[in-house]
Amino acid sequence: MDSFTKQPSEKFTINIDFLNNISDETISNTTITAYLNDSDVTSEIIGTNSIDGTTVSIFVKNGSNNKNYKITCVINTSAGNTFEKDVLMRVREK
Repeated sequence: MDSFTKQPSEKFTINIDFLNNISDETISNTTITAYLNDSDVTSEIIGTNSIDGTTVSIFVKNGSNNKNYKITCVINTSAGNTFEKDVLMRVREK
């Protein structure tokens, strides 16, 4: 699982690339969910997202210091396939 670290007040875009999964397909749609432990905190952590070719761009925001969030990105493709990738977001005040 890929990971990144941000401070609680930082807001920026991360990219999740599905090139190795979908060589000749396109991404039809995506669902992004953020979890803190087993609780869905998507509305607190995820802003807008967009699709560009084989990449999903996700705007991340907020988060509590010393907490780890799992961001799950599920895509559906033009060929009817579904793929999922998880990213760990570590929130740390520096």
